[in-house]
Amino acid sequence: SRVLAHRRKLRRDNVELLTVSYFLTALAAAVAKVPALAGGETPRFGVSFTTADGRTRGSVLTVPDTTPEHPHERVRAVDLALRANLHTPIEHSSLLVHYYGESGSLLATPTPIGAGHAASVGIGRMRREIVVRVVDGVETPRVAACGHLSLSFFPDRVPLHDANRALAAAVAILESWPE
Repeated sequence: SRVLAHRRKLRRDNVELLTVSYFLTALAAAVAKVPALAGGETPRFGVSFTTADGRTRGSVLTVPDTTPEHPHERVRAVDLALRANLHTPIEHSSLLVHYYGESGSLLATPTPIGAGHAASVGIGRMRREIVVRVVDGVETPRVAACGHLSLSFFPDRVPLHDANRALAAAVAILESWPE
């Protein structure tokens, strides 16, 4: 919900960022904490986009070391780099990211890891769901935007506790995105 609120705010200023750019920004921070996800290499995300009509597009994204600290600036830098590399082959990436945002959801579904990779991430479509939040000590249902992340990995290359830590870090960033 916070990511979508930020996107709406930017749209009022005629700035359009891809939803996947927010996920990739969060994943870059997660890989910084758990480099094994990218096989210990410089993170180069091979992003596979599945469109509503089932077509697949690719992009390779290298998040530069000079990425700004502030999340708003960071997501803009990631979005710009992603758009600049659309339609590039993803074979030379260090982490595959499968984005199913336009075509559907991904829930507890393993994603193809790819030859030479240690892990892959799946990103599902954003949907509105009923969630329970505690407000003033009382559980209260509300409608919120939710998305699903799925992490597939080889446990001999990425220990389970590191995989959990990386996914938790990415989710925490998305859930606490500054509006």
